[in-house]
Amino acid sequence: MNDDLLREPTEDERKLLDVIMEDHIIRDGAWPIWQYVEAKLFQQHHLEAAPILTGTPRVTVRQSIASYGWFRTSSMVFASPQPADTIALSVSGMARSSRGHPDVKRFVAMLRYLCERQRNFNAQPDVVQRIIVTSEEIRAALSSNGQNSSQWDTWSWSMSNDDLQRLSKLIGEEPSTWNCAVTVEEKGFIVDVAPFIRPYHEVTNVEDYVKRLVAEIAPKAPPAELSYPHGLALPEAIDYLNAVWREHSSAPLIKIPRAEAAARLAFTCASAEQFDSQLSGLCQLLDALTMPDGSNVKLYEFDTFLSGHLPEGGYQRAHEAIETLRALFTLRAWRQHPANNSRWQEAAQRLGVTIPTADWNDAWRRLHLATIDALGIVREEFDGLDE
Repeated sequence: MNDDLLREPTEDERKLLDVIMEDHIIRDGAWPIWQYVEAKLFQQHHLEAAPILTGTPRVTVRQSIASYGWFRTSSMVFASPQPADTIALSVSGMARSSRGHPDVKRFVAMLRYLCERQRNFNAQPDVVQRIIVTSEEIRAALSSNGQNSSQWDTWSWSMSNDDLQRLSKLIGEEPSTWNCAVTVEEKGFIVDVAPFIRPYHEVTNVEDYVKRLVAEIAPKAPPAELSYPHGLALPEAIDYLNAVWREHSSAPLIKIPRAEAAARLAFTCASAEQFDSQLSGLCQLLDALTMPDGSNVKLYEFDTFLSGHLPEGGYQRAHEAIETLRALFTLRAWRQHPANNSRWQEAAQRLGVTIPTADWNDAWRRLHLATIDALGIVREEFDGLDE
């Protein structure tokens, strides 16, 4: 939906845009009221304005009640303007009208200039400074752009005071410059340039402007919710791994001595003590792996065994999985004997947990998930084992 601001308007949307952008409106700089727009659209095209207006694209501004689109209205409810409400076009809307408007390129050029002033001011280490730009400075800068750069050559850049006045209003109407305070003076206006315009540095044209604007104001997508396994997923992963291993050995790889040990893997954790207990129980299950010859080995010895039996690509996957399982032991050792070193932090990062935490059950479920994934990779690579 956010990309819709950059799409071409439908035929009916274009007609609504053009009614609002009639020549006298461009000339006079005064946007019409809703009653006028409704009447003109019906008289000229036999169209109802309201359903067209409500179907045009809009972006919610930073998860607030404000929104931005091609149209602006003075109504408290965008979709239901009253006859006396003013209806105007934003910079993105003016750019979508077939009539065009000189303020589109002028605004983008002004924004680029304000960003340059923000970028080049002489910052001091101990003094907070205001970056003040006058309307005459804007007039001079834009006139220079119009004369020397082909990207701004569509309109005459010899701007009148009325042209500058319209630009000053746009500063307060476009989300990109909302935080730039405008003060009207007898001979023009001044702009207090805010640092929030930095994302528009070296903006090139209105399409570039709208893309950057949407990226800044659109609500950020929430992070994907972690898909946790069900409580019995870890015992099932061990059973599946053992079943595949039995094709190469007469004994299971991971022995579960008691039913209680398997059942504990499905428990939740409400405290740090329960987390530590669960982690210790998991490490006990992984602490002695049974080889085809009946010997018991540690994870690092099992890694050596696989390096001699798996092809190189398969071994590298299995090795990373075993390193994840070994991280469980590093984390357990740190929980039992805290020490100020980086090994436990690296282990926690590999396992996807933050310790300590306010949600120990979430931490356990993340360990649960990392262990299931690691066991699954080892199981998959068993297919490459020599008979």
